[in-house]
Amino acid sequence: MIHIDRLVLRNFRGIVRGEVELAPLTILVGPNNSGKTTILEALALAHGFRPIFGNYDIQNILSYIHRTYASESLDHLVYSYGARVSRALIAFRTREEVARTIVIDVHRDHLDFYLVDKPVNLEELLTIDREELRRSAGGKEIAHVHRFRGGGGFSLVKVLADVVIVRYDLVHRFQDFLYSVWTDIANRGITSRVAEWVSQIAGEKYIDILAEPFGGKPTLYLYRGDRARVRVGDVGDGVKMLVLSRTVVEYVDPEIVLWDDVEAHMNPRALQLLALWLAELVDGGKQVVVTSHSLEAVTTIAELCDKATIVRLALENGELRTEYLSVEDVEKLKSLGIDVRA
Repeated sequence: MIHIDRLVLRNFRGIVRGEVELAPLTILVGPNNSGKTTILEALALAHGFRPIFGNYDIQNILSYIHRTYASESLDHLVYSYGARVSRALIAFRTREEVARTIVIDVHRDHLDFYLVDKPVNLEELLTIDREELRRSAGGKEIAHVHRFRGGGGFSLVKVLADVVIVRYDLVHRFQDFLYSVWTDIANRGITSRVAEWVSQIAGEKYIDILAEPFGGKPTLYLYRGDRARVRVGDVGDGVKMLVLSRTVVEYVDPEIVLWDDVEAHMNPRALQLLALWLAELVDGGKQVVVTSHSLEAVTTIAELCDKATIVRLALENGELRTEYLSVEDVEKLKSLGIDVRA
Protein backbone atom coordinates (compact mmCIF):
# COMPACT_ATOMS: atom_id res chain seq x y z
CA MET A 1 0.00 0.00 0.00
CA ILE A 2 1.50 3.32 -1.14
CA HIS A 3 1.90 6.08 1.46
CA ILE A 4 2.86 9.60 0.37
CA ASP A 5 5.15 11.12 3.00
CA ARG A 6 5.89 14.42 1.28
CA LEU A 7 4.29 16.55 -1.42
CA VAL A 8 6.35 19.30 -3.10
CA LEU A 9 4.73 21.92 -5.35
CA ARG A 10 6.15 24.48 -7.78
CA ASN A 11 3.89 26.93 -9.66
CA PHE A 12 0.86 24.74 -9.02
CA ARG A 13 -2.40 26.70 -8.82
CA GLY A 14 -1.88 29.43 -6.19
CA ILE A 15 1.29 27.92 -4.76
CA VAL A 16 4.55 29.12 -6.27
CA ARG A 17 6.64 27.12 -3.85
CA GLY A 18 5.79 24.82 -0.97
CA GLU A 19 5.84 21.38 0.54
CA VAL A 20 3.87 19.48 3.14
CA GLU A 21 4.60 16.37 5.16
CA LEU A 22 1.72 13.89 5.25
CA ALA A 23 0.68 11.44 7.97
CA PRO A 24 -1.53 8.36 7.61
CA LEU A 25 -4.39 10.78 8.35
CA THR A 26 -3.70 14.46 7.67
CA ILE A 27 -6.14 17.24 8.58
CA LEU A 28 -5.47 20.48 6.68
CA VAL A 29 -6.72 23.70 8.27
CA GLY A 30 -6.26 27.37 7.51
CA PRO A 31 -8.06 30.41 6.12
CA ASN A 32 -9.61 30.59 2.67
CA ASN A 33 -7.01 30.61 -0.11
CA SER A 34 -4.36 29.00 2.08
CA GLY A 35 -3.79 25.99 -0.22
CA LYS A 36 -5.99 23.31 1.35
CA THR A 37 -7.93 22.32 -1.76
CA THR A 38 -4.83 22.88 -3.91
CA ILE A 39 -3.02 20.18 -1.95
CA LEU A 40 -5.94 17.78 -2.38
CA GLU A 41 -6.00 18.37 -6.13
CA ALA A 42 -2.26 17.80 -6.40
CA LEU A 43 -2.65 14.54 -4.49
CA ALA A 44 -5.56 13.55 -6.73
CA LEU A 45 -3.20 13.67 -9.72
CA ALA A 46 -1.28 10.80 -8.10
CA HIS A 47 -4.08 8.72 -9.63
CA GLY A 48 -2.89 9.55 -13.13
CA PHE A 49 -5.00 10.33 -16.18
CA ARG A 50 -7.34 7.39 -15.95
CA PRO A 51 -10.85 6.77 -14.60
CA ILE A 52 -11.36 7.18 -10.86
CA PHE A 53 -14.86 5.73 -10.94
CA GLY A 54 -16.91 4.81 -13.98
CA ASN A 55 -16.11 7.17 -16.83
CA TYR A 56 -15.05 10.00 -14.51
CA ASP A 57 -11.38 10.70 -15.11
CA ILE A 58 -9.30 12.90 -12.85
CA GLN A 59 -9.11 15.57 -15.58
CA ASN A 60 -12.91 15.63 -15.87
CA ILE A 61 -13.32 15.99 -12.12
CA LEU A 62 -10.73 18.77 -11.75
CA SER A 63 -12.12 20.74 -14.70
CA TYR A 64 -15.68 20.28 -13.40
CA ILE A 65 -14.78 21.56 -9.92
CA HIS A 66 -13.33 24.77 -11.40
CA ARG A 67 -15.78 25.22 -14.26
CA THR A 68 -16.95 28.73 -15.11
CA TYR A 69 -20.33 28.70 -16.81
CA ALA A 70 -19.87 26.30 -19.74
CA SER A 71 -16.08 26.51 -19.78
CA GLU A 72 -14.12 23.56 -18.43
CA SER A 73 -10.34 23.28 -18.70
CA LEU A 74 -7.23 22.50 -16.69
CA ASP A 75 -5.59 25.91 -17.08
CA HIS A 76 -6.27 26.62 -13.41
CA LEU A 77 -3.64 24.03 -12.45
CA VAL A 78 -0.81 26.39 -13.46
CA TYR A 79 0.04 29.50 -11.43
CA SER A 80 -1.44 32.64 -13.01
CA TYR A 81 -3.05 30.41 -15.65
CA GLY A 82 0.24 30.23 -17.51
CA ALA A 83 0.49 34.00 -17.98
CA ARG A 84 3.72 34.36 -16.00
CA VAL A 85 5.09 30.82 -15.83
CA SER A 86 5.25 28.03 -18.37
CA ARG A 87 5.83 25.02 -16.13
CA ALA A 88 4.42 23.59 -12.91
CA LEU A 89 5.66 20.62 -10.87
CA ILE A 90 4.03 18.17 -8.47
CA ALA A 91 6.56 15.93 -6.74
CA PHE A 92 5.58 12.91 -4.64
CA ARG A 93 7.89 11.22 -2.15
CA THR A 94 6.80 8.03 -0.39
CA ARG A 95 7.90 6.07 2.64
CA GLU A 96 8.71 3.28 0.16
CA GLU A 97 11.38 5.62 -1.27
CA VAL A 98 9.48 6.11 -4.51
CA ALA A 99 10.03 9.51 -6.16
CA ARG A 100 7.72 10.64 -8.96
CA THR A 101 7.15 14.07 -10.43
CA ILE A 102 4.38 15.37 -12.70
CA VAL A 103 5.52 18.17 -15.01
CA ILE A 104 2.82 20.43 -16.48
CA ASP A 105 4.06 22.29 -19.57
CA VAL A 106 2.08 25.27 -20.83
CA HIS A 107 1.82 25.86 -24.59
CA ARG A 108 -0.16 28.46 -26.49
CA ASP A 109 -3.10 26.18 -27.20
CA HIS A 110 -2.59 23.14 -24.97
CA LEU A 111 -1.05 21.67 -21.84
CA ASP A 112 1.30 18.69 -21.85
CA PHE A 113 1.72 16.48 -18.79
CA TYR A 114 4.88 14.43 -18.26
CA LEU A 115 5.79 11.85 -15.65
CA VAL A 116 9.38 11.74 -14.37
CA ASP A 117 9.80 8.41 -12.62
CA LYS A 118 13.06 8.97 -10.76
CA PRO A 119 14.62 11.42 -8.25
CA VAL A 120 15.36 14.76 -9.91
CA ASN A 121 16.49 18.27 -9.01
CA LEU A 122 13.24 20.21 -9.11
CA GLU A 123 14.86 23.58 -9.71
CA GLU A 124 16.64 22.22 -12.78
CA LEU A 125 13.45 20.54 -13.91
CA LEU A 126 11.72 23.93 -13.92
CA THR A 127 14.14 25.37 -16.44
CA ILE A 128 15.37 22.65 -18.81
CA ASP A 129 13.86 22.63 -22.27
CA ARG A 130 11.33 20.06 -23.35
CA GLU A 131 13.78 17.94 -25.32
CA GLU A 132 16.09 17.78 -22.30
CA LEU A 133 13.09 16.90 -20.14
CA ARG A 134 12.35 13.92 -22.34
CA ARG A 135 15.95 12.85 -22.86
CA SER A 136 17.93 13.27 -19.63
CA ALA A 137 15.14 13.55 -17.06
CA GLY A 138 13.22 10.69 -18.64
CA GLY A 139 9.92 12.55 -18.82
CA LYS A 140 7.19 10.43 -20.42
CA GLU A 141 4.13 12.24 -21.79
CA ILE A 142 0.99 11.05 -20.02
CA ALA A 143 -1.58 13.62 -21.16
CA HIS A 144 -2.22 16.32 -23.75
CA VAL A 145 -5.03 18.77 -22.96
CA HIS A 146 -6.50 21.49 -25.18
CA ARG A 147 -6.53 24.81 -23.36
CA PHE A 148 -9.98 26.27 -22.60
CA ARG A 149 -11.70 23.51 -24.53
CA GLY A 150 -10.73 20.52 -22.45
CA GLY A 151 -10.36 17.15 -24.09
CA GLY A 152 -7.22 15.84 -25.70
CA GLY A 153 -5.22 12.66 -25.60
CA PHE A 154 -4.78 10.77 -22.33
CA SER A 155 -2.89 7.68 -21.35
CA LEU A 156 -3.93 5.21 -18.67
CA VAL A 157 -0.66 5.59 -16.74
CA LYS A 158 -0.94 5.14 -12.99
CA VAL A 159 1.27 7.86 -11.53
CA LEU A 160 1.39 6.51 -8.00
CA ALA A 161 -1.81 5.35 -6.29
CA ASP A 162 -5.55 4.76 -6.69
CA VAL A 163 -7.33 7.84 -5.34
CA VAL A 164 -10.92 8.86 -4.57
CA ILE A 165 -11.75 12.52 -3.94
CA VAL A 166 -14.93 13.38 -2.02
CA ARG A 167 -16.70 16.74 -2.29
CA TYR A 168 -20.34 17.65 -1.86
CA ASP A 169 -20.60 18.89 -5.46
CA LEU A 170 -19.53 15.45 -6.70
CA VAL A 171 -22.13 13.34 -4.88
CA HIS A 172 -24.58 13.39 -7.79
CA ARG A 173 -21.81 11.86 -9.90
CA PHE A 174 -21.30 9.24 -7.22
CA GLN A 175 -24.97 8.31 -7.45
CA ASP A 176 -24.91 8.02 -11.25
CA PHE A 177 -21.81 5.83 -11.07
CA LEU A 178 -23.18 3.59 -8.33
CA TYR A 179 -26.42 3.05 -10.20
CA SER A 180 -24.45 1.91 -13.26
CA VAL A 181 -22.61 -0.84 -11.31
CA TRP A 182 -25.26 -1.63 -8.74
CA THR A 183 -25.53 -5.38 -9.37
CA ASP A 184 -21.84 -5.82 -8.64
CA ILE A 185 -22.01 -3.61 -5.54
CA ALA A 186 -25.01 -5.46 -4.12
CA ASN A 187 -23.44 -8.87 -4.81
CA ARG A 188 -20.40 -7.84 -2.75
CA GLY A 189 -22.59 -7.13 0.29
CA ILE A 190 -21.59 -3.46 0.35
CA THR A 191 -25.14 -2.11 0.28
CA SER A 192 -26.33 -3.92 3.39
CA ARG A 193 -23.19 -3.01 5.34
CA VAL A 194 -23.52 0.68 4.48
CA ALA A 195 -27.26 0.70 5.26
CA GLU A 196 -26.75 -0.84 8.71
CA TRP A 197 -23.80 1.49 9.38
CA VAL A 198 -25.66 4.71 8.57
CA SER A 199 -28.66 3.56 10.64
CA GLN A 200 -26.62 4.53 13.70
CA ILE A 201 -27.37 8.20 13.02
CA ALA A 202 -30.36 8.15 10.64
CA GLY A 203 -33.03 7.64 13.29
CA GLU A 204 -34.41 4.61 11.42
CA LYS A 205 -33.30 1.02 10.96
CA TYR A 206 -32.19 0.36 7.40
CA ILE A 207 -31.23 -3.10 6.24
CA ASP A 208 -30.20 -2.48 2.62
CA ILE A 209 -29.94 0.01 -0.23
CA LEU A 210 -31.90 -0.51 -3.44
CA ALA A 211 -31.46 0.89 -6.94
CA GLU A 212 -34.78 1.46 -8.70
CA PRO A 213 -36.27 3.99 -11.11
CA PHE A 214 -38.28 6.94 -9.81
CA GLY A 215 -40.23 8.92 -12.38
CA GLY A 216 -38.21 7.21 -15.09
CA LYS A 217 -34.87 8.22 -13.55
CA PRO A 218 -32.38 6.02 -11.68
CA THR A 219 -32.75 6.44 -7.93
CA LEU A 220 -31.20 4.92 -4.81
CA TYR A 221 -33.38 4.02 -1.82
CA LEU A 222 -32.65 3.12 1.77
CA TYR A 223 -34.71 -0.01 2.56
CA ARG A 224 -36.25 -0.34 6.00
CA GLY A 225 -37.04 -3.54 7.84
CA ASP A 226 -40.77 -2.90 7.34
CA ARG A 227 -40.16 -2.92 3.55
CA ALA A 228 -40.63 0.82 3.20
CA ARG A 229 -38.29 2.66 0.85
CA VAL A 230 -36.82 6.10 1.47
CA ARG A 231 -34.99 7.89 -1.31
CA VAL A 232 -31.37 8.61 -0.41
CA GLY A 233 -31.93 12.17 -1.60
CA ASP A 234 -34.67 12.63 1.03
CA VAL A 235 -32.78 11.63 4.18
CA GLY A 236 -30.71 14.79 4.63
CA ASP A 237 -27.48 15.92 3.06
CA GLY A 238 -25.22 14.51 5.78
CA VAL A 239 -26.65 11.01 5.58
CA LYS A 240 -26.60 11.18 1.77
CA MET A 241 -22.91 12.17 1.83
CA LEU A 242 -22.07 9.28 4.16
CA VAL A 243 -24.06 6.69 2.22
CA LEU A 244 -22.76 7.61 -1.23
CA SER A 245 -19.16 8.28 -0.19
CA ARG A 246 -18.73 5.09 1.82
CA THR A 247 -20.32 2.99 -0.93
CA VAL A 248 -17.99 4.47 -3.55
CA VAL A 249 -14.89 4.05 -1.37
CA GLU A 250 -15.74 0.45 -0.49
CA TYR A 251 -16.38 -0.41 -4.13
CA VAL A 252 -13.39 1.38 -5.67
CA ASP A 253 -11.04 0.42 -2.79
CA PRO A 254 -8.52 3.25 -3.31
CA GLU A 255 -5.16 3.59 -1.60
CA ILE A 256 -5.75 7.28 -0.83
CA VAL A 257 -9.01 8.97 0.23
CA LEU A 258 -9.24 12.77 -0.10
CA TRP A 259 -12.16 14.69 1.47
CA ASP A 260 -12.65 18.42 0.93
CA ASP A 261 -14.59 20.34 3.64
CA VAL A 262 -15.08 17.18 5.67
CA GLU A 263 -17.55 18.86 8.02
CA ALA A 264 -19.95 19.98 5.26
CA HIS A 265 -23.55 18.99 6.09
CA MET A 266 -22.43 16.90 9.08
CA ASN A 267 -24.19 17.25 12.42
CA PRO A 268 -22.18 16.17 15.52
CA ARG A 269 -23.39 12.54 15.39
CA ALA A 270 -22.72 12.25 11.66
CA LEU A 271 -19.30 13.80 12.12
CA GLN A 272 -18.39 11.30 14.82
CA LEU A 273 -19.54 8.38 12.66
CA LEU A 274 -17.47 9.74 9.78
CA ALA A 275 -14.43 10.19 12.02
CA LEU A 276 -14.66 6.58 13.24
CA TRP A 277 -14.85 5.36 9.65
CA LEU A 278 -11.83 7.42 8.60
CA ALA A 279 -9.89 5.93 11.52
CA GLU A 280 -10.91 2.45 10.30
CA LEU A 281 -9.63 3.26 6.81
CA VAL A 282 -6.26 4.32 8.24
CA ASP A 283 -6.06 1.22 10.42
CA GLY A 284 -6.72 -0.80 7.26
CA GLY A 285 -3.66 0.71 5.58
CA LYS A 286 -5.22 3.52 3.55
CA GLN A 287 -4.00 7.11 3.64
CA VAL A 288 -6.56 9.84 4.30
CA VAL A 289 -6.20 13.60 3.77
CA VAL A 290 -9.07 15.94 4.66
CA THR A 291 -9.62 19.69 4.79
CA SER A 292 -11.77 21.50 7.33
CA HIS A 293 -12.90 24.92 8.54
CA SER A 294 -14.41 23.42 11.69
CA LEU A 295 -12.49 23.14 14.95
CA GLU A 296 -15.04 20.58 16.11
CA ALA A 297 -14.32 18.43 13.05
CA VAL A 298 -10.56 18.80 13.50
CA THR A 299 -10.54 17.73 17.15
CA THR A 300 -13.16 14.99 16.69
CA ILE A 301 -11.23 13.31 13.87
CA ALA A 302 -7.81 13.76 15.49
CA GLU A 303 -8.97 12.42 18.87
CA LEU A 304 -10.43 9.28 17.28
CA CYS A 305 -7.34 8.49 15.18
CA ASP A 306 -3.98 8.31 16.92
CA LYS A 307 -2.24 8.42 13.51
CA ALA A 308 -3.63 11.86 12.68
CA THR A 309 -1.63 15.04 12.19
CA ILE A 310 -3.12 18.55 11.99
CA VAL A 311 -1.39 20.87 9.52
CA ARG A 312 -2.05 24.58 9.69
CA LEU A 313 -1.52 26.22 6.29
CA ALA A 314 -0.87 29.81 5.25
CA LEU A 315 -0.05 31.25 1.84
CA GLU A 316 2.10 34.38 1.62
CA ASN A 317 2.88 35.74 -1.85
CA GLY A 318 2.68 32.24 -3.25
CA GLU A 319 4.89 30.68 -0.55
CA LEU A 320 3.21 27.87 1.39
CA ARG A 321 3.79 27.95 5.16
CA THR A 322 3.07 24.89 7.28
CA GLU A 323 2.75 24.34 11.02
CA TYR A 324 2.25 20.85 12.46
CA LEU A 325 -0.08 20.63 15.47
CA SER A 326 -1.47 18.09 17.91
CA VAL A 327 -4.96 18.21 19.42
CA GLU A 328 -3.35 19.62 22.56
CA ASP A 329 -1.72 22.38 20.50
CA VAL A 330 -5.08 23.30 18.98
CA GLU A 331 -6.78 23.40 22.39
CA LYS A 332 -3.99 25.51 23.83
CA LEU A 333 -4.17 28.01 20.97
CA LYS A 334 -7.94 28.08 21.31
CA SER A 335 -7.64 28.90 25.03
CA LEU A 336 -5.37 31.80 24.12
CA GLY A 337 -7.96 33.13 21.70
CA ILE A 338 -5.99 32.05 18.62
CA ASP A 339 -8.02 30.43 15.85
CA VAL A 340 -5.96 27.90 13.86
CA ARG A 341 -8.26 28.49 10.90
CA ALA A 342 -7.24 32.12 10.61
